[in-house]
Amino acid sequence: MPQSHPGLRPLASAVLLTAFTSAAHAGTSAGKTVIGPGVEPLSPWEITGAAGLGLSRGNQDTLNFSAQLLATYLKDADEALLGLDYAYGEDSSTTTVHNAHAFAAYNRIVTGPFYAGILAEAWYDEIAQLDYRFSVMPTAGFYLIKNDATVLALEGSAGYVWEDQDSISRGYSAFRIGQRFSHTTAGGVKLTESVSWMPEFQDTDNWLLVAQAGIAVPVSTHWAVGLSGRYTIDNTPAAGLEKDDLAVLATISYSLKGFAPEAAAGRRTLKAEKKAAALPDLGWSRMAGLAFAMNRGNSETLSLIGDLAADYRAEGYEWLNAASLAYGETGDTTTLENLRAATQYNKTLAGNLYAGVGTGFRYDDIAAIDYQITPAAVLGTYLIKNDTAKLSIEAGPAYVFEKVGDIESDYFAVQAAQKLSWALAEGVTLSEAVVWNAEANDIDNYTLTATAALEVDMGANLSFRTSVSNIYDSTPATGLEENDLLLSAGIAVRF
Repeated sequence: MPQSHPGLRPLASAVLLTAFTSAAHAGTSAGKTVIGPGVEPLSPWEITGAAGLGLSRGNQDTLNFSAQLLATYLKDADEALLGLDYAYGEDSSTTTVHNAHAFAAYNRIVTGPFYAGILAEAWYDEIAQLDYRFSVMPTAGFYLIKNDATVLALEGSAGYVWEDQDSISRGYSAFRIGQRFSHTTAGGVKLTESVSWMPEFQDTDNWLLVAQAGIAVPVSTHWAVGLSGRYTIDNTPAAGLEKDDLAVLATISYSLKGFAPEAAAGRRTLKAEKKAAALPDLGWSRMAGLAFAMNRGNSETLSLIGDLAADYRAEGYEWLNAASLAYGETGDTTTLENLRAATQYNKTLAGNLYAGVGTGFRYDDIAAIDYQITPAAVLGTYLIKNDTAKLSIEAGPAYVFEKVGDIESDYFAVQAAQKLSWALAEGVTLSEAVVWNAEANDIDNYTLTATAALEVDMGANLSFRTSVSNIYDSTPATGLEENDLLLSAGIAVRF
């Protein structure tokens, strides 16, 4: 059954991280842009794009990818929208999500609150056994409310649908009844909601209901974060499939027109006022990062990746703390479940030389690690230490307490590490670390952990964060792989 596009807002499903683009018309009246004297008018076109990626390789192989493109045109009484979204996910070579959706729409205000238009859509969904579905429908609508802050509309459509689902090709006439709502608060928070019902003319038991809602909270003039969800009921699914599907995901939004109240009318720019690139100085530096996605129905998936860091620097010493959590499941099978944490205190001795003590903790259900605790003492030096870059190397004795594959052991070890923090440019920071920990009496028993993260500022305290970690365990539990790779993308907040 067709998945109608309520409110003309596409929403990608089953991703670690994707984007939901808000349609706030701040600074408009009856669809016409209002600008001050001497200000160049805004282009009627606005184009946005987004992509999300999550990847794990090793003892569990999973992949989640999504991409989205949306172009909107708004001028006087005319509105046009073009969109494409795509989502793909797999677990150990088994496809869990694979769908695509494209649409084109045009609406024109006819008189007063009445408008007319046309909507064309195309769908593909491997999990729903939908090879293709294409529909063309003229639309008529009525604005119950339409002002700068709130839009509430009712609309109806009628047209034709061509589809091939469950190896059955057919065409039929259908109609659609829809309702859409959006509201922007004085603080720039955007709320959206829509419901669409589309039955076949000749068989009204063959229908699809799509309900979706979202909230976008601005963190700067053009960037917003939020949460969105879509619930779909297909009353006549392919044989053996569920009728309903639920998708919930964290979102990042970008709007050229602007989300925040300070986005006054006029020419917009992606370039903020230039600032010198620099790393955090003395005092606390805290960061929390998150990537999240969930699907329920024909695709049963959940992905959650979180990072937390809290560092304190003062003259003569520093205290570094970090933790990361990753969890994923497909159906009733856990595909990812691990926790890592570390704390280290460093005391400056002379110049760039320092001494430190700390400990690390690791739990990994998939790798059969119940716990791995590694206290260590190190002696290190900063090879580079300035406002834009810090590069250090360190080494020292350690001790390991662990339970791996139901076998408990403890032993003396040696540990060596290299760490880098680098402000590449304004608003762009790279961090990287490599830690080697080996048993003192059996150097072939070692763990090599490499991590890296790239952060791009989206506002004063918010950034887009892409991170990768690779752990190589030379002596894993019986039957498991030595290598585990995790790649993710999400948002990070500094506070």
